[in-house]
Amino acid sequence: MDLFASFDYVALGHIHKANALQMDKVKYSGSPLKFSASEAKDKKGVWIVDTNMDAPYFREIQPLNDLYQLKGTVAELTRAEKRQEIPVGSYVSVIMTDEKPVFDSYERLLACYPHMFNLQRQTPAFSSTGFEVVAGVGEMQPTELVQTFFSQVIGKDLEPADLALVEDCLQKVGKED
Repeated sequence: MDLFASFDYVALGHIHKANALQMDKVKYSGSPLKFSASEAKDKKGVWIVDTNMDAPYFREIQPLNDLYQLKGTVAELTRAEKRQEIPVGSYVSVIMTDEKPVFDSYERLLACYPHMFNLQRQTPAFSSTGFEVVAGVGEMQPTELVQTFFSQVIGKDLEPADLALVEDCLQKVGKED
């Protein structure tokens, strides 16, 4: 960074990480608060610049309400012991890991974490090649097509009870045509 060599101190902005650059005289201000789930583990604070000192120093700030990122099933995350780990008033980002959709998951999690600002559903990891191309899709029966799609997205076959539900729904839809 020879561009800044003739300056005693250079203050930069916008990047939320105060340690984005490892230079004594050039610093990003960072941000005093966490603004997204990706910043949940970042230390926040301010750079103190004193013209009588050689270099600025970082002063960490503890927010009144910190930000936490939680990951687990709805059942795990709504247990009393899990809720007690998170201080009241904290901001929470949740990643649900349930294999199947959970009825009222948003409402149930919001009741436990009133300052939840983000909810994502993590799906099983796909192989590095992505989806497999399936030959003969146009000739498949609807039930077989749903089964193939499910196994590619979820990574396993439908359970017999779920397959029966699919067959029942497809039968009802077929009667409406």
